[in-house]
Amino acid sequence: MSVSKRLEEKVLSNAFNEGDRLPPERQLMEEFGVSRTAIREAIAELAGKGLLETKPRHRPIIRRQNYGNSIESFRNTLDNLLTDDDGLKSLYESRVFFESALVRHAALNAKKADIDNLRQALNANKNAIGHTEQFHATDIDFHRVLYDIPGNPIYPMIHNTFVSWLTGNWRRQERGADINRVMYAGHEAIFEAIVDRDPEGAEKALERHLQIAWDYVRSVMLQESA
Repeated sequence: MSVSKRLEEKVLSNAFNEGDRLPPERQLMEEFGVSRTAIREAIAELAGKGLLETKPRHRPIIRRQNYGNSIESFRNTLDNLLTDDDGLKSLYESRVFFESALVRHAALNAKKADIDNLRQALNANKNAIGHTEQFHATDIDFHRVLYDIPGNPIYPMIHNTFVSWLTGNWRRQERGADINRVMYAGHEAIFEAIVDRDPEGAEKALERHLQIAWDYVRSVMLQESA
């Protein structure tokens, strides 16, 4: 068994609690019978997995691996990618890919309670058309319901990752009732296809909706760079 695997088992054992510090390197060297270099390489590997938090001149801190840590790592990676047009386009394409599957799933599997939640979010979105900040919040809520429907706890966290970028982008845009009406119409088309149990129609409505949103974002970005 590799040093990193043995150290990982030790970190995940009941011997440590969240926030405990790893034993000194020399103690680990003696315990595992390996060199300082091997210990440091193992520590670096576990830090990459989110199991250890490392700081210069301090012993590593134990971090329990969980959904939140993993998504936070994913969000940090996204932040590094979203610094150019290629990164932004990749985010858009990822969202289309993911939400296309979500609306198809909703059309085929949504329960009455899911439909009711989606209808409530849609109505709130409609009522907020004349209020930009409120419309943004209800826009997020509508899409959040789509991420909630499958019942997978990871999906809402992925939605939060998308939202973390979208919120900053929204605040840079001057949005009026006209573009809000267009965005609402997209939500309405998605909802109606889901209610009709039409997965193909739901996917097409979602793709049209996100394409319009992307075109608007790109136009604003081009104006800012001009």
